[in-house]
Amino acid sequence: MKLDLISRNELAHLGTSPRVETITYEHSRMPTGQRAFISRFDGRWKILRTVGQFFSYWYGEFVSPEEARDALEAEVAQYPR
Repeated sequence: MKLDLISRNELAHLGTSPRVETITYEHSRMPTGQRAFISRFDGRWKILRTVGQFFSYWYGEFVSPEEARDALEAEVAQYPR
């Protein structure tokens, strides 16, 4: 199971965060309207989950976007089909 890449290397302004390099993912197993953003802050990659216009918090500290994506895929794998 892989997450679907929506966009890569866009500069996004998400909530109160500064504009940062961001990779956006969706997956059919995520609830409708939910997305995940992976962004770099101070050399570390973090994940942000959104549902519609509601934002969670940035979490994790990953050395690469691939490591963050793998962690996100592991989370999504736990969702019921």
